[in-house]
Amino acid sequence: MASAKALRVAELLIDLEAVLRNLNCWDLEPPVMEVLESREPFCVDTMEFYQWLQWIFIPRIYHNLEMNLPLPEQCNIVPIAEEWVKMRAFTAHNLMEVLFEIDSVLSEGNQ
Repeated sequence: MASAKALRVAELLIDLEAVLRNLNCWDLEPPVMEVLESREPFCVDTMEFYQWLQWIFIPRIYHNLEMNLPLPEQCNIVPIAEEWVKMRAFTAHNLMEVLFEIDSVLSEGNQ
């Protein structure tokens, strides 16, 4: 049986996808493989932050949940999200709320 933390993270991933879709930040086609092979944090050199969320972060966390693997003990994606939102000059309160909650839940008990 899944832990309360795992269930909450799964709910938050669903919320994150919904928020990204509402912001029109959800690609229908996956990026080419080379883009996914970036060595930079958040793939900043090859994709937009929302693409990293869609193609790297969300699938990786779902994989850990499905395979009953440990979740990250620390998550600190809010600062990069804040920078990305600032650079794009659009309002993304819902996105920031969900990411803040993800950071909080994943980092619970590890600070």
